[in-house]
Amino acid sequence: MIEVSKGVVAVDDRLGELGQILMAEGYQVVDLAGDLGQVDAVITSGLSQNIMGIQTTSTRAPILNGAGRSPDEILADLERRLKGR
Repeated sequence: MIEVSKGVVAVDDRLGELGQILMAEGYQVVDLAGDLGQVDAVITSGLSQNIMGIQTTSTRAPILNGAGRSPDEILADLERRLKGR
């Protein structure tokens, strides 16, 4: 049986085991430092913001801040944002 990915998600490596959890849920996980042009969502640690609080992005994908949130909260938010894409 061939498994289809739920989507491609760029994950900040500072978020610990979140990438492994997302892979177990069926997402393809890529490094946040890579090409973000082909990802479905981006999850940051919150440290990707500059000192003025402005994020610069190179993608139109939704960006989720994972700082201070549980993996379950992040996963629920991710699934809500990707629903119907």
